[in-house]
Amino acid sequence: MKKILIKIAVLAAMVVLITGFIKDSCYAQTSGKYKDMKYVVSGNQVTITKYTGNAVKVVIPGSIEGKPVRVIGKNAFKWDTSLEEVIIAGKVNVIEKNAFAYCYKLKKVTLKKGIHDIGVNAFAYCTRLENISMEKGLKTIGAGALKGCRKISEIKIPAGVTTVGAEAFEYCYNMKKIVLPDSIKTIGSSAFYCCKSLKTINVPAKLEKISNSTFAKCIRLEKISINSKVAKISDYAFENCTSLKKISIPSSVITIGNGAFWNCKKMTSVVLHRGTVNINEAAFANCKSLTSITIPDSVTKIKQYAVGFNYNESDSVWNYKKSSKLMIFGKDKSYIQEYAKTNKIKFTVID
Repeated sequence: MKKILIKIAVLAAMVVLITGFIKDSCYAQTSGKYKDMKYVVSGNQVTITKYTGNAVKVVIPGSIEGKPVRVIGKNAFKWDTSLEEVIIAGKVNVIEKNAFAYCYKLKKVTLKKGIHDIGVNAFAYCTRLENISMEKGLKTIGAGALKGCRKISEIKIPAGVTTVGAEAFEYCYNMKKIVLPDSIKTIGSSAFYCCKSLKTINVPAKLEKISNSTFAKCIRLEKISINSKVAKISDYAFENCTSLKKISIPSSVITIGNGAFWNCKKMTSVVLHRGTVNINEAAFANCKSLTSITIPDSVTKIKQYAVGFNYNESDSVWNYKKSSKLMIFGKDKSYIQEYAKTNKIKFTVID
């Protein structure tokens, strides 16, 4: 009986070893080179790992060794000095971190249907990039994905994208128009920071928070439409939007962050609707043209210099002074009425 048990144990161990060997063989990586593109094959997919050529135009193939090219790997084309155009085939799903970063001569990118993830800094500082097409199927635009692409003038993000990462389009100085689909649920901080040519923005219908500095220093931004789901406008979200003249903030917005509209110098009119509770420090400070702001009785907290204060830019230190132009409109016996009285700012009671 003992010998039989030993034989069974040995056979079981052999089965485990053979199964593991077969599994490892199925998923073992092999590598190769195809038209100046180094690649690895893992399982049933190919990853482009490094480009070694000097072509002006590159087409990423749909398959290599009969297996689909699914990934363009980290740093694969980074710092390439010849590439001007790239066409990425429809079987590619992921463009990884820094894949095309700092390709200074790259002018045109065509992304075929099938790509769902543009990684962190994937096309960062491609300073001559003028055109990038995005197709349905895309889900995520990573942090810094097109950061510093100064010549792009227009972007249409396709429906289905849910996430735009932090700094994704930061320093896209020439971008005059961007289409944001209502599928977007998250936009990271500074995503459109210093997009100096951008004139209008429609905040996507599913977005619930405008993150820190998202549209800061968009100096030509004239019009913002904020949806009725946004609950928070975070710190410095629109600071230094010096062409913005009017804004209506929906009742869904509970909190307006520190310096959210700081230094919006041409802003003349602001209307907050009932639902807002917190207006944080310097939220509307240095809006030197502001003559009218309506604040509902739902507001119960207004921090220092939030409304009605400007500072003299010639001063060596920030020395906020009360605005003589501003009229605050609000309900009788409300928190905002007390704020206006305490700070000696003009106040008009409304029904």
